[in-house]
Amino acid sequence: MIKHRKAFQEIEKVLNLDVYGVIILFGLRKTGKTTILKQLTEKYDGCYIDFRNSKDPENDYLGVYDREEKLILLDEIGYLPSFDAYFGNLEKDIKSAGKKVIITSSSYGALKQLEAESLGGGRSYPVQLFPLCFEEYLYFSDRISKYGEDYEPTDQDLQDFYRLKNVPAGMDFIVNREYLRTVFTDIEIARNSAEYAIRDIELTRNCYMSVLDVIAYTLNDKISIKRFRGMMQVGAQEFGRDVKGLSISKSLISLANNIISKATNGLFTGIEIKDLALIVLYLYHNGFLFVDLARNEANVQSYDRITYQLSLVRTFEDIEQILKTYTFSVISPLLYSRLMIDLESIADKLCSGAVYGRLYELTIKSESVYKLGYVPEYYSYKYISANREVDLWERNILLEGTISDESNKRRYWVDKVAFDYQVIRVLTSSIGVYSFNGVYYRIGYLKALLMISNGSIFDLEATKVIEQ
Repeated sequence: MIKHRKAFQEIEKVLNLDVYGVIILFGLRKTGKTTILKQLTEKYDGCYIDFRNSKDPENDYLGVYDREEKLILLDEIGYLPSFDAYFGNLEKDIKSAGKKVIITSSSYGALKQLEAESLGGGRSYPVQLFPLCFEEYLYFSDRISKYGEDYEPTDQDLQDFYRLKNVPAGMDFIVNREYLRTVFTDIEIARNSAEYAIRDIELTRNCYMSVLDVIAYTLNDKISIKRFRGMMQVGAQEFGRDVKGLSISKSLISLANNIISKATNGLFTGIEIKDLALIVLYLYHNGFLFVDLARNEANVQSYDRITYQLSLVRTFEDIEQILKTYTFSVISPLLYSRLMIDLESIADKLCSGAVYGRLYELTIKSESVYKLGYVPEYYSYKYISANREVDLWERNILLEGTISDESNKRRYWVDKVAFDYQVIRVLTSSIGVYSFNGVYYRIGYLKALLMISNGSIFDLEATKVIEQ
């Protein structure tokens, strides 16, 4: 039986609605865009063109209008010369030919510009393809037989999810420097192929080597220059120096030390503070990072100035202020765990102790980001009021992640906050007992994660409690 991603099912629904002539499939490299296009090609007898491997991309594109197939699937459009000029009239042209088209590219900037301008205003339907969510992993690893199935996950399920164990070939990718090199190549080629300016974040070659290091030290924690000191391996921050990881040359770790040295009386050339800000901006803009925003009854922290503020960074104080204001995290725990070469040696640590809590919280927040659908940037909300903070606020759910047992005398903020409307309060617990005391639910880590992933958590009964 052929299994499909949730994005495949979403695309099918849009095709059957017969409203949109153009669908844009967004997604990081290696997340499965090409697989989805080929599955659609086979199921609907479509015409598939991969411009990256095309010998004559322009004629291949122009020829689709004369083909009999009604569904056209265009992969890696950034390799089509003057693609932005062709696609200025894509919606009109494709409808006139009585066809529908799905386009993809590994260049987020190129697709974002097309979706916002040439194909914006309802002229296209955007679909996001993130790395596997937890429910998709359970499905592809044969733990569940269909999406939405009731299931009690185990610690081993979560460990295997982080390791991408027992998934079909091609899903168990490694994020390394070669992976990022191909990402950079796709972006550069798309920029060169555009007839009009691609307003994208452009890194210089001397910044590329530091991108992985930012990802590696962004395990649901504030990016701080101080935390890069003295670590010489990816993963050392969370797992200790004995863990085997990717060796780092000229890493952000050493760069930070040099920058701090320069800020005093040291000498440094090459990467500067503004470059570090640009690297964070690049990762955020291209779908590798999301930002955690503060929210309460009174207001919501805005994300529309993040790009602007990062672009203005010139001093150590500038970037420190931004990193105190916003918390950036890796878009998926799979990106983080894919940086580890020897995952088997640390698998037991992924579901124990402080690492378990931090990685679990990242997973919870990542799943909430996936639920937002397509937005210009990626973000999650947390409740903050005075000295109170709850990890996740999405739609009508208020969820506190990674709470220790009562013996540790941790305070549970989910039953301390007041709202003037109904909300679902959820307190996750490593104990795994499912209960409801009339104010908040207590749900085990694993079950709560699956309920976020499949959306069933939003079906819980909401309560209204006024704090005394």
